[in-house]
Amino acid sequence: MAKKAAETEAEKYISRYNIAPSGYITLSKEGEIIEYNPRSAAILGKEHLQLIKNNLDFLFPMRQNQYSIYFSKKYSKRKLRKNVKCF
Repeated sequence: MAKKAAETEAEKYISRYNIAPSGYITLSKEGEIIEYNPRSAAILGKEHLQLIKNNLDFLFPMRQNQYSIYFSKKYSKRKLRKNVKCF
């Protein structure tokens, strides 16, 4: 019974995430894109292979190094769960 309820909640989350009118991107602690919804891809004008396992440094081409440095400093000193949702 509890497993079925958890599955139903997960399905609701996935459905809402995928049809949301806003763009949502989930980043790893290294700053890599591990999940995104279709709206975020449309906003960014990127295809799946251009987003998944990449980071957002393409938004800041002149500051690519700073993006990597920011994530490595921000999360190197803190204990976090494996992935952090950024909304």
